[in-house]
Amino acid sequence: MRPTADVLNEFYDLVELDAGKRLSAADRLVSKVKSDSSIVDYCIERLVAGLSSPRGAARFGYSAALAVLLSEVYESWTVERLYELADKKLDLHDKESEGANGIGRHLLAYAIFQSKAYAECEAFLIEKELDVYRAHPSLGMSIVEVIAEIAVEMDKKKFKSTVLPLLKSYLDTAITRTSVEFLYLALLLKDRFPSYMSNSVSFIQKDGSCEFTANDFTFLLLIVKKCDSTALAPLLNTLLASSRASGQFSDVYSSESPFSELIFFIEIISYELSNKLFFGKQ
Repeated sequence: MRPTADVLNEFYDLVELDAGKRLSAADRLVSKVKSDSSIVDYCIERLVAGLSSPRGAARFGYSAALAVLLSEVYESWTVERLYELADKKLDLHDKESEGANGIGRHLLAYAIFQSKAYAECEAFLIEKELDVYRAHPSLGMSIVEVIAEIAVEMDKKKFKSTVLPLLKSYLDTAITRTSVEFLYLALLLKDRFPSYMSNSVSFIQKDGSCEFTANDFTFLLLIVKKCDSTALAPLLNTLLASSRASGQFSDVYSSESPFSELIFFIEIISYELSNKLFFGKQ
């Protein structure tokens, strides 16, 4: 059933650049849906389809509203039903969407997770996120951050049996294939699942600490050089934090270090990033 104009107007406000206006619109929309169950399906379908929209702040507003609404209607809108809808509205292989549908499906997974309404769906969501990664690898850093958020809340035995098999081939080859995203994922997961990550990444130890060798830094240099601007800052932050925690920071961060080429490269990129981020220089 198509809602009244009063309800439809909330969708326009969800696109507003002002975050306060978007959140207010999301609250009003959910309140109106709760008072009229006949418009639930229309609103869910429109919100899911809108996750791929480039208009204004539609992706922010629609995903926030969807997460809240799903926490209320999860019994009728199961994860499986949501992805059946996504297959129609957010086709991953639609060439005309130019990646917009990939972003939409990524936001759908995150909205489902953020709703905190669905139990026993972690492996399903992570598998769907990996589908998006394979179709649109440029979304990799954001995807692995969501995977990490989902995984760290899991019981270790459940993670080992349901999620680790999905990730293991990516983690095992993260260094040798200079995979920026999955090295970053291993670093995000090492404190929660240290023994599993140590089996895949050479410098991660069984207790979650890191011990870097010359060979590790050879590959790390290749990985850092491969990073684009969106991947570099989070990866550098986690790598440098790991070197501090390992007690190797003073050894590594030295002009006499055998890893000086990596440090020199990091300093140049960090300087350029700081200029761009804080001073607006190009």
